[in-house]
Amino acid sequence: MKIIALLVLLSAACYAQVNFTTVTSFNGTNGSTPGPSALIVDNSGNLWGTTEAGGSNNAGTVFEISGGVLLTVYSFCSQASCADGSTPIGGLKLGGDGKFYGTTSQGGANGCGTFFSLSSSGTLTTIHSFCADSSDGASPQGAPFGDSIGGNYNLIDVTTFGGGSSGTGTIFAYDFVSAKSETFDSFCAGQTCGAHPAGSVVAGYYIDMLGTASSGGMNNAGTIFTLHYTGLGTAYYFCSQANCADGANPGPTLTRCIGSCYLGVTSAGGANGRGTVFAFNHAARNSVPFHTLHSFCAERKLH
Repeated sequence: MKIIALLVLLSAACYAQVNFTTVTSFNGTNGSTPGPSALIVDNSGNLWGTTEAGGSNNAGTVFEISGGVLLTVYSFCSQASCADGSTPIGGLKLGGDGKFYGTTSQGGANGCGTFFSLSSSGTLTTIHSFCADSSDGASPQGAPFGDSIGGNYNLIDVTTFGGGSSGTGTIFAYDFVSAKSETFDSFCAGQTCGAHPAGSVVAGYYIDMLGTASSGGMNNAGTIFTLHYTGLGTAYYFCSQANCADGANPGPTLTRCIGSCYLGVTSAGGANGRGTVFAFNHAARNSVPFHTLHSFCAERKLH
């Protein structure tokens, strides 16, 4: 884990030298409450993102920042009965076809959120409205996952916070070739798997994909889950260490740092009960795969 330690030290050094610049400010009309997801860059170098609220209908927006100027590309709830969805939390994914793909956590034909595509000129197409049946997911809160989606990559995966067979979330899959959607697998309410995933899946070190579930698992403190073509599995149960030193209730999305290393945060647990920063080694076999890098509320400052 020497590489992880080096990355943390480099991050601390870089942090101390950052000069903060406000590029643009949201005022409600052009959006409000930008979501926790990262901005993405289009093929021309412009930034794109979503806000959870604000816009023409106070239901969230998709925005573009070009040359430091913010443009509201789309305001949600522009269609009757909010059929186009509202409250986009998960951010966007740029497809190989040049369109942007994302989700809304509310609205749509059934009030449970949508999966949509958006052209750079602002034309929105609702691909799927959640809660279509009893097994369907509800309230997606992460960006879609897939390389070159809408182009050469034909399958896309989305996590939903609720819905499914146990009401604790699903993995939703959409096939661009057949234009069909399905609930690939459901999270469970028992101790064998996590519940309520609130973010996106990421590519794993092997053929699996990885993600976090905010609750559930053996200790009801969340899990790191794996997604394989055979279904869902569990890679780590939080609160597995004494006094929950490893943290509890992980944040929505993992970040791949290098090789088989993934970084994440928890909102609870740790040495001070206020959450942690952790590293997870997906390739670990005979060594400890999980390391707590920092417990929040520790008396330490960066200079």
